Amino acid sequence: MDEEKRGPFRRQAIEAHALAPNGPGAPLRVSPGWTRWTYRGLLLLLATSLVASTIIVVRDNAEGLGVVWVARVAATCPASGIVVSVSGRAEESVERGAVLAQLDDEAERAELERVTRELEHHLASYLSNPNDRQAAGVLRSLRAQADLAEGRVEARRVHAPVAGVVRDVLVRPGQRVEPGQTVLTIAEARDTPGCQVMAFLPADSRPFLRAGMPAEVGPTGFRAVHLRGIVESIDDQALGPRACARLLGDEVGDAFNLPGPRIRVAIRLPSDRFQAGGAEQMLHHGMTGVVTVPVRSRSVLATLLLGESRR
Repeated sequence: MDEEKRGPFRRQAIEAHALAPNGPGAPLRVSPGWTRWTYRGLLLLLATSLVASTIIVVRDNAEGLGVVWVARVAATCPASGIVVSVSGRAEESVERGAVLAQLDDEAERAELERVTRELEHHLASYLSNPNDRQAAGVLRSLRAQADLAEGRVEARRVHAPVAGVVRDVLVRPGQRVEPGQTVLTIAEARDTPGCQVMAFLPADSRPFLRAGMPAEVGPTGFRAVHLRGIVESIDDQALGPRACARLLGDEVGDAFNLPGPRIRVAIRLPSDRFQAGGAEQMLHHGMTGVVTVPVRSRSVLATLLLGESRR
């Protein structure tokens, strides 16, 4: 009964504590000083994180394949024959109507010279007797033959259909060509400088795309190059893989397997040349690259609440 009146502690424990208050078995006391500083530090860290999450911006990008697209006009052969000479050179400026290639025309020229000599002979006879109706009829026939012969000679030349810059030379002297075969391609002169890139971006990015938006093109094979341009136009209709390949044409489309659906976007670069590896490089038709268009931006806090960025 006496021990119960003294409380829950044993008599030996009370006596040991009286002899050594701070010795083994002393009660654990939590210091209130460091707990207050820790609590304040955690509050400050939380406030800083909230402020930073509202200030730091995360950009949502639409990203996809881009193909350098140079609008070209084909200069084709009007007739079959052997190429004698090619005067058009790659990257050379040409005027509309300039002779780019010459086919063999020996037979056509011989016929033109024969008809011309005969025409001159009958013309002299007619001038000596203008009332000779038979001579007038022969003269008209010879003039028609001369015009036809001149046309055949002219058909042995390939002319530039437009003014521009020669891009691709597809024949060589000594090669046989057929009517309609492409001899050269010409990039038509444009009022707008620079180069166009045809990009295929995810279809779900269409609501966020606008003409005039900044864009970035990273040409394949040039890891450190990022060319800046602007969005020129955006299609409204989404395209599947086959439709994208048809737009790119047989020369380019067969080389790519684009996942669908995609939206075609025209990107305008300020120049068709760029610096890489200490040298000037040129963008050629069919070159590929990764196109990135920042469609919108939002804070880190909004990103965490609404989900991941769109790609």
